[in-house]
Amino acid sequence: MPEEKETCSIDDTRSFIPEMIDDVAKDMKVSLDAVEDIKTESYVNDMLDRYKAMGLDEITTDDMAAFIIAGIMMTKSKIDQTAQEG
Repeated sequence: MPEEKETCSIDDTRSFIPEMIDDVAKDMKVSLDAVEDIKTESYVNDMLDRYKAMGLDEITTDDMAAFIIAGIMMTKSKIDQTAQEG
């Protein structure tokens, strides 16, 4: 039997995703300044609105983590690319 995943209301997650982004960035050893762009309300709302557009009212903690890690990886990639060009 598959393990039941922890879920949270998409609307409830809007308030604590920025804090989760900080926690994940620290774990990934990425500067907190570097993740400011993905902590913006517009990024978080866009991410969650896409999820809601799929007809889902809840998001699993695994999916939240995946969205956050993807955002951080994109940010980290931009920083690395800028450093190489500079």
